[in-house]
Amino acid sequence: MHLESIEIDNFRGITQPSEVKGFNKLTVVVGPNNSGKSTLLESIYLGTVSPNNPHWTSDNELVLATDFILNRRGNLGDQKLISTFNPTKELTFATKFLNSKSHLKQFVNKSGNLEIYVSNPDENSLLDNLLNDLDELYDSESDFIKIFDGQSLYIYVSKNNFISKKGLDFDNKVHFVDTKELNETKELNAIFEKFEETYQTQKFVKLFSENTPSLKKLVDFRMRKPFKENGNQSNEYVVFATFEDYGHPAMHLGDGAKKLLQAFSTLQKCKDGICLLEEPEAFQHPKYSRLMIEFFEDAIYKNNTQVILCTHSLEFLDDILDIFQSSKIAKIDDVTILQTQLEDGKMSAYEYKGKRAIDVREKLGVDLRG
Repeated sequence: MHLESIEIDNFRGITQPSEVKGFNKLTVVVGPNNSGKSTLLESIYLGTVSPNNPHWTSDNELVLATDFILNRRGNLGDQKLISTFNPTKELTFATKFLNSKSHLKQFVNKSGNLEIYVSNPDENSLLDNLLNDLDELYDSESDFIKIFDGQSLYIYVSKNNFISKKGLDFDNKVHFVDTKELNETKELNAIFEKFEETYQTQKFVKLFSENTPSLKKLVDFRMRKPFKENGNQSNEYVVFATFEDYGHPAMHLGDGAKKLLQAFSTLQKCKDGICLLEEPEAFQHPKYSRLMIEFFEDAIYKNNTQVILCTHSLEFLDDILDIFQSSKIAKIDDVTILQTQLEDGKMSAYEYKGKRAIDVREKLGVDLRG
């Protein structure tokens, strides 16, 4: 499941049909501010995860792209947050239910049909109200299809008798690591907070101990019962980050270390999938940035993961090119730089692959933070 190109239209400043090509095993998106780097990543997420391929968390909670955009950008009122895939009235209906406290989740699939997921189909009053709202929203020619798989109820609304269950595929794994916000997963909260459910903490520690020889050279994670101020030992387990000559609770690690761990744990989930990272070098010491690139290398060549990231840092780009040139496993031809440009509502991207990526790095000579 590797992305080669994406078409974008009518999404966050892109008002003209735009196609971006040339995605590689490792794609580095560069450009100054307002050049569309984050927009490109968001478009990939919307186009691959939802509506067609929703992402399921470890506890089988459906995460939708609409939730993702609202969390990142806020509720922008009547603006078309997901207008690439749906007309306005579906969006109006969508935002109506997004922040409700019910068990209802919704999204619009790529063909423009509204697809609704209800995690507790026994709530008859909720379904009655929902269908009444749908009757008001759609004309009498609409079809309402209900499919109950034994645990969940799926309601499909189709105007053209086109019923699709695309995307409910657990094998499609696309994850977005947002380095602008410290939004850890529940697994990460297990080490960054005092976590009562010990089994999940154990699972997370096992994940690190079994899958990251590179990281274990730097830090090891162990579960311990810390001592309280009165000298008595606590009954709660806390994950300790144990370094070569000292250790302390992992919840006290800095933002850079947290982001390093978040990137690692996300890459572990993306076997045969796609990992999107926004400015992964943020908060990082250069030593740890290079370690993160080693994570990319392992994920790409051992887990068949496609890594697409955007960066402002020429130094981080230098490290990527250096590691992929000198590695015994990686190939420089598997690296592509995409230099984005957003002008007059149209996005374009200049593609530099392999040795051309090295050449263009020498010519960039601009501050990507500009």
